[in-house]
Amino acid sequence: MNINFDNISQQREQELRNNTLNNIYLLRKKEKRNAIKKQLFLGVAASLVFLISIGLFNYFDSSNSTTLDNYVKTNSSGAYLKSNKIELTLSDSQKLKLEDSITIAYNSSGSSLKLLAKKEVSEIKTEDKILFNTLTVPFGKRAELQLADGSKVWLNAGSKLIYPNKFRGNLREVFLEGEAIFDIEHKENQPFLVKTKDCRVEVLGTLFNVRAYPEDKTVETTLARGKVRISHLKKRLFRSKKIQKDLIPGNKAIYLKGSDTIKVKPAEVANIMAWQKGYVNFKSKPLEEILDKLSRYYNIKFYKSGKINKNVKYSGSFYLNDNILHVAKTLTTITDHYCYLDSENKTIIIE
Repeated sequence: MNINFDNISQQREQELRNNTLNNIYLLRKKEKRNAIKKQLFLGVAASLVFLISIGLFNYFDSSNSTTLDNYVKTNSSGAYLKSNKIELTLSDSQKLKLEDSITIAYNSSGSSLKLLAKKEVSEIKTEDKILFNTLTVPFGKRAELQLADGSKVWLNAGSKLIYPNKFRGNLREVFLEGEAIFDIEHKENQPFLVKTKDCRVEVLGTLFNVRAYPEDKTVETTLARGKVRISHLKKRLFRSKKIQKDLIPGNKAIYLKGSDTIKVKPAEVANIMAWQKGYVNFKSKPLEEILDKLSRYYNIKFYKSGKINKNVKYSGSFYLNDNILHVAKTLTTITDHYCYLDSENKTIIIE
């Protein structure tokens, strides 16, 4: 609209100018309000997309969970470490306190199990359906288990194994917290999986050691014979990243918790698996690593009162049936530090 301001009064001119400015102000205000609404809409839409993505991720992630995974989520805790007895929890929540160096053997149908300790044999009937049992071994103890498929498991000190009383379907799965040696019966169409919180070990038929203590920074798998595949699933928002390595005998795979890599290196298999035969060897290891393992194996604490050179490495052997006093004497010989036993506090003091 064109306005000829020469033909109108000064008052009318001012009114028209005010109306024009007011219209411009209202138009800009409306545009600004629409822009804010658009930003709010885009923000809400983005939030909805994010929430839907999270929901779908959790749905698809949970849809891949097995019955074992679901059981572990509700039944895995470190409370067993406070006990001084080996404990077997059956599917009916019955808890059995077991003797040291116990051997537990299931029959092929999983309907019964035998407990062998000190040449005494007792038999327990189990339910005739697939249910999970839990074997917990506190510090200072060890146990041997034969699964229903004939596979054997040696569980080290401070460890827990959750497993079914029998295997059905196309997969055999167990969950480990701690350290164990597995001697797996070969079944081509039914692979064996050892699951830990951070990794899983896939097996067809082999002998290997898995070390997966919660307090350790790594998960280590050492292969004596056969072939295993170690994998870790790194969960991400839209797509998970899977890393994996195949092991050949004589090597071990090391997964650093929280990382995206699995390293493979040669291993001293005999030394790593020596605890199965009742002794433990150390070759050029720092004192801290030696004490950590001895603390689990003998259920004893260590106190260093003197200055210890962290760069020095030590070698030596310990028998797991030795009493604690003998452990202190052996440490004195190996380290050249005077080690003595405080029997009241169950502590070895290193000066």
